[in-house]
Amino acid sequence: MDWTAPISTALGGLIGVISALIAHRVQWKKEVKQRQREELRSACVQFLSVVTQAREQIHRAARDSRDEEKMQRAHDALSDHDVFPARIQLHLAAPQDLAEMSRELVHLLIAYRDAVTSGGPCKEAELKLTYHRNTLTQAMQATLSAIR
Repeated sequence: MDWTAPISTALGGLIGVISALIAHRVQWKKEVKQRQREELRSACVQFLSVVTQAREQIHRAARDSRDEEKMQRAHDALSDHDVFPARIQLHLAAPQDLAEMSRELVHLLIAYRDAVTSGGPCKEAELKLTYHRNTLTQAMQATLSAIR
């Protein structure tokens, strides 16, 4: 009996199954990468949004009169806008360099808030905060562009 035809059929079937498994694996990895990218993008947007909102609340308090209520608004800006939970969410989704930069940005936001609430000069703290936020935004864009 000639075994060539059954062996060829079995080998063709095996190649077909293996190629289908490889294609599914490639698609699965692509979907996982897209999901990770979307989680990181969402965490980045959320973090930058709350930092900006907190900064604006502090800035408004600095412009307003020095009464106690307005200074309290500046003091409460980070908790009012959930800056710390957003940083933790970013820290969990982001590479180490972005997580470290986000931690530094929160420290600069705190320094800016402290400068405003103490009544001292706050322009330098605000400039440092703005510069670091822009640097972090560029790093986030580069990281997200690299994930494809």
